[in-house]
Amino acid sequence: MRTARGKQKAASLDELTALRQRVAELEELLRESQRDRESFEERDRQYRSVFNTAGSVILCLDSEGRILEWNRAAERLYGRPKAEVLGENYLELFIPEPIRESIALDIAKVLDGEPTEGFENLVRAQSGEKRLLLWNVSRLADATGKPRGIVAVGQDITDRARAEAERRHLEIQLQEARKLESLEALAGGIAHEFNTVLIRILESAARARVIRGGDETVAGLVRDIERAAHSAIDVANQMLTYAGHHIDIYAVFLNRQIEEAAPLLQAVIPERVRLEYRLAAELPPIMAHPGHLQQMAINLVTNAADALANRAGTVTIATGRITADRPYLQTCYLAESLAEGTFTYLEVTDDGVGMGTDVQAKMFDPFFSTNVPRRGLGLAAVLGIVRAHRGAIRVDSAPGEGTRIRVLFPEPEQVPFASDLNFRRSSCPSPTLSPEIAFLHVYLDHSTHGIDAGCHVAKNR
Repeated sequence: MRTARGKQKAASLDELTALRQRVAELEELLRESQRDRESFEERDRQYRSVFNTAGSVILCLDSEGRILEWNRAAERLYGRPKAEVLGENYLELFIPEPIRESIALDIAKVLDGEPTEGFENLVRAQSGEKRLLLWNVSRLADATGKPRGIVAVGQDITDRARAEAERRHLEIQLQEARKLESLEALAGGIAHEFNTVLIRILESAARARVIRGGDETVAGLVRDIERAAHSAIDVANQMLTYAGHHIDIYAVFLNRQIEEAAPLLQAVIPERVRLEYRLAAELPPIMAHPGHLQQMAINLVTNAADALANRAGTVTIATGRITADRPYLQTCYLAESLAEGTFTYLEVTDDGVGMGTDVQAKMFDPFFSTNVPRRGLGLAAVLGIVRAHRGAIRVDSAPGEGTRIRVLFPEPEQVPFASDLNFRRSSCPSPTLSPEIAFLHVYLDHSTHGIDAGCHVAKNR
């Protein structure tokens, strides 16, 4: 009996010892678990701190595009606290509708295991403002490796992109300015030399006519020489205009100049082309040279007719006024030094083939043309005329959508009165008249003969 009890007692002691050891092990595991939990909580606090203090936008989406996580940078950008957007569809809330489908396709690619880096897209920020973000996107997976969603880290690069676009714009302007300077110097030099030679030709032709007397054969040849020389002089003068040489400017009414040029405008277009006029009423006078103004209109209409590519179409000449702000002026040629304000414009529109960006980049180059037989100085001369008038040009065109060229003329703060005029005709108002009466004379002169017919107002020096 004693032996059996001793054995039972020994077994109980062994079980108790084992139980105590197991309890000690469980207590140690409990302490380790507590330490792990505290360590996890510390790591979670650190993660939350980094997550919420990061300057980049960080968001997590599930496979359906619903928001799972949202840091404070996202709250600042989108103007919505996390509590309001959790569970909402990110694409519907913050992605502009035109690109929503493409963004959904990109998310699907990431879920299939294709990480996306350097991805840019517009988002709808607070107050409806659109911002450009640069994203790095990767997949979120559960413990089994099954895709659960995506994590996207985005950096707002709107200001940087604007600065880069402005830098590129300034570089292009600098390149254009340098090109224009070299071309202007070349055109001016050639034109002066050319005119000198042509004057000698005309002088020789005149002497030949006198020497040969009534010889009709020689007289006909001399007339041919003179006509050719005068045509060449016109080309040389266009080159001088392109070179931006100073021109005399007058107080003129734009509509009046277009009306006077109407027969010439009709003559330069084929019969298949219909010419329409949309001239705004009661436009103020502008400071311009009448001849150059009409020449510019002729060149623009000729260019528009050529753009119809040997088919029937319409060329529209319009005038009007526009208030141009800085963003608008930045889309114009020659507008770098212009101040915001109100401009009178001449606009020529065609429904022709239109132009791509490559053609638009060359359209004002001398002797450039997509219509080979018409290579010349048409639009280059227009550019020179506008530069000489301190105006600007805006071009709107796209392949298959026609072309609209709008020339802006600054409106003078005050049209010079008689006391400011340099007189060339006795029909001009007397400089002793009051400014009000003098201006009335000028206005009446315009109504009967055109304001530019009698009064030379200023020189564009």
